[in-house]
Amino acid sequence: MTFAEYVQGITFRSVQPDTPVPATWGPPIEKDALLDLELGNIALPCDDATTKQLLRSLRTIPRMASMTNAAIIQYGVSGLAPDQCYLNIGTYCGFSLFAGMIGNPSTCCIGVDNFSEFDAPEKAFTTEFTKRKSPHHLFFNMDYVRYLTTVHTQPIGFYFYDAAHTYNHQLQGLRLAEPFFAPGCIVMVDDTNDPAPRRATIDFLTNSQHQYRILLDQCTIEEGGHPTFWNGLIILQRTES
Repeated sequence: MTFAEYVQGITFRSVQPDTPVPATWGPPIEKDALLDLELGNIALPCDDATTKQLLRSLRTIPRMASMTNAAIIQYGVSGLAPDQCYLNIGTYCGFSLFAGMIGNPSTCCIGVDNFSEFDAPEKAFTTEFTKRKSPHHLFFNMDYVRYLTTVHTQPIGFYFYDAAHTYNHQLQGLRLAEPFFAPGCIVMVDDTNDPAPRRATIDFLTNSQHQYRILLDQCTIEEGGHPTFWNGLIILQRTES
């Protein structure tokens, strides 16, 4: 199954992206006991049970993303070519980085964060990353601009910028990474319910010299915490060789 087929084949059993979250669910970021409700709502188009078992290993990690987002990352990273990497800018406590790492010990997964936001969870992240990483999993404690302009060299097969979502940072995060995008590179943009990251992504596409197709553009009825696509999600794929 191609990545596009996978993403477009994800469905939900009861709570849809335009369904208000039932009051009995509560915020999934706060209530670990509701993880099974969230996973039970998702119907993945292949390897449903296996993927959900992998995702359960993330249940203790504070997160700002849904399990749907994590499943998309896990599947996308599992299909990368041997010379490509998954690059996650803005790790917070590591949920989205670890989503790429689980089940992919031989794939290069790189996290970058300077912990300048959200109460600087550097210690908690480092503890979990050390327990979970393989020799192919790397982390750089630095600003994303410095990393992309002075450190990174490897072709990127899956890119997820999840640092500051102001217009300028979102646009710069896409533009600085683009020279490293491999043919077929998957680009994930979250929080697209908000105007700034959405507009930055559209402007990036409009002004890029390369071609992309939009695999998914899904808003949610609520901002943050929605068990389908959290706070909106756009997924792009670079198309030309």
